[in-house]
Amino acid sequence: MSTQAYNQQPIKSRASVQPGGSSSRPGFSVILCTYNRRSLILSALASLRRQTLPYTQFEVIVVDNHSSDGTLAAVQHYLKAGTSNENAPEQIWNVRCLSQKHNDLSEARKLGLEVARGEIVVFMDDDAVADPHFLASLQQAYVQTGADAIGGKVELRWEMSRPHWLQDEMLSALGQYAPAHKGFPLKPLESFSSCNFSVRRELLTALGAFSPLLSKRIQFPWSLEVEELCQRLHQSGCKVWYEPGAIVIHRCPASRLQKPYFVGKAYWEGRSRVLLEYELQLKKGFLSQRQAYRELRWCIRELFNWIFLFCIQQPLQRLAQEDHNELLRTAMARAEAWGHFWQRWCLLQHAPKEIVASRLPLLFVHSGTFDLTGSPLIRAMIAQGICCTPIKANLPLLWLWQHRSYRKEAIGIIHFYRAGAFNLTYPQRLNLQIRLWCARRLGLRIVTTDTGGWWQSSTSLRFRSRRLFERHILRKSELIITNARHPEQIYHEKRLQAHAQSLSLPGYRGYYSKPLNRDKAHKKLGLPERAGYVYLCLTYAHTEQEILFLLETFEEMSNRLPRLQTDPVYLLPPQLLLVGTPGDAPLGKKVLQYAATLKGIHLFLGLTRKEDIPVYMGACNVIVLPHQQAYLAGSLEEALLALSYERSIIAPDLPRFRDLLPAQAALTYNPASRESFIQACIAIQTRAYRFSPQEVPQIEARSGWQNYGQHLMKLYQGLLHNKPFTSLTEDV
Repeated sequence: MSTQAYNQQPIKSRASVQPGGSSSRPGFSVILCTYNRRSLILSALASLRRQTLPYTQFEVIVVDNHSSDGTLAAVQHYLKAGTSNENAPEQIWNVRCLSQKHNDLSEARKLGLEVARGEIVVFMDDDAVADPHFLASLQQAYVQTGADAIGGKVELRWEMSRPHWLQDEMLSALGQYAPAHKGFPLKPLESFSSCNFSVRRELLTALGAFSPLLSKRIQFPWSLEVEELCQRLHQSGCKVWYEPGAIVIHRCPASRLQKPYFVGKAYWEGRSRVLLEYELQLKKGFLSQRQAYRELRWCIRELFNWIFLFCIQQPLQRLAQEDHNELLRTAMARAEAWGHFWQRWCLLQHAPKEIVASRLPLLFVHSGTFDLTGSPLIRAMIAQGICCTPIKANLPLLWLWQHRSYRKEAIGIIHFYRAGAFNLTYPQRLNLQIRLWCARRLGLRIVTTDTGGWWQSSTSLRFRSRRLFERHILRKSELIITNARHPEQIYHEKRLQAHAQSLSLPGYRGYYSKPLNRDKAHKKLGLPERAGYVYLCLTYAHTEQEILFLLETFEEMSNRLPRLQTDPVYLLPPQLLLVGTPGDAPLGKKVLQYAATLKGIHLFLGLTRKEDIPVYMGACNVIVLPHQQAYLAGSLEEALLALSYERSIIAPDLPRFRDLLPAQAALTYNPASRESFIQACIAIQTRAYRFSPQEVPQIEARSGWQNYGQHLMKLYQGLLHNKPFTSLTEDV
């Protein structure tokens, strides 16, 4: 980018609410983007030079959008011709010329916005001229209405006589915009003209300026970029106003007063309308696969609509000898229908390049038990500009085809989240593996999150297929995200070690509600009034054998505590809360027998909801993680939940927990020794964990998941661009 400035005064900061006069900072910045219209841009500049508003209150920024007809040189010559050192400062108007390397209206406007100093940025077309009172009327409107954005009136200047067939309702295609004789606030579905509008600069910057997906280019003259901006302004609660006194005059050359121009305008209007709908879907943060199939149905419907207009309605109109206006309307409707069809077909063919540049496409494959509505993981990815499409244990062929590699560059990413949790039959697993093979051939990148699960420690042959399927997904992945500090202790294959990336999970402080008062929680859960130390085990995260191991330990510990009654800590009987059912089987006879014969055991077999967590955490003192001696076993989510509520942890000495839990909060045991587990359960009663101020940011949900999303985005981008990974491990 090259920048040249003419007669520019020194820039000084000035705070102001309304656009006013100041020699240090102008009230308005008029941005003119031009492309190969050398004579027209000079006329637009001349009209701005004749404004009644003093020169000190506005500046003009001309952005040459990669012209090839000498536009930039002509503008520079025009500005130099009007420069004189003898003029007083108030007689010198501030104009800057910028050069854009690529033809892109959105980027050109953003470039002008970056260097603008005015409180209000005003956008005009290069083939329009401004009324002498244009800026003065805008200034008065902003002062009187306090609006955040104002659109002005657009009149037409005919360069030849108006054709007889051109009716008033078609004038909007030429740029005319005059909805009323008086000013009024625009409704949510209304927008101002792209030829004449203004927005407060700070507000426009905060909203992200203009959409690159709808940006006008040489090959793609989209027309709804400003309409999309108006929708964002309305959604943000901004006041959008129409001011008829702010007038610009739009030229109507002879080339536009032809019927083919209106037909072509309708075609691009149809394509723009579909693209605007797609852009609004992207703004929601993630796309469902149903929307892709809905696009396919709409594509077929638009095709049949076009066939009806072309093969049935048009011949009937010709037989009826209808007038030229009706035939033109039919031709425009047919062109718009074809534009709808073709744009939807293009979206089904491939992800647009602008989407990849602005929002990274991600297919998030989960087990179905993952809470997507309020999940901090999904929200963290959306906040990083990731276009997430969540789906349950499937790889839609339509999504794979849309996001295949383009010009040997990877576009889409498939992220498997805990593949071992997928409850699939053999045909379903085989189908998913075949689709995964297709995805790899289409150039999509494969990522897997391995945070551990009960299936990795289950000894039942019934779940062997889950472990084999998970191992297959891991081997096909180009990036394996794990929370373990030492991945080499979990993955013995060098191939998996090379792709493993250690990324610690954030905490949940602030995501769940505050813990319920201890007495109220005990009463709500039915615990005795004189309850001792309360152990909590989230049963659904463990196997039946691990729960039996915990119950046997609890029985032995309960028998030993009477011998330790010299210490007042052990006077009251301990309690054990079992929440949920084991992951590999419903509660068996042995578990139920222990619950019936042992005092202090409480079963809660229902599904755990988000609002139930504060009750359980308010009642317990420690979270227990029973595990067998399996090097893959372990899930860190329970431990992080305990840390977020300042609860202690009893965890096994396994690779997934090693060097991740603070020593003051956790006691580890040898999973191969029941005696070690018993000693840990007894010793934990003399501890009370309170996190230090330094540990709060590490377990804070909002900042922690935000950082987690940033690290994920770096890993995704590195994977797409084949960059080597660096360690992103953070302490818990």
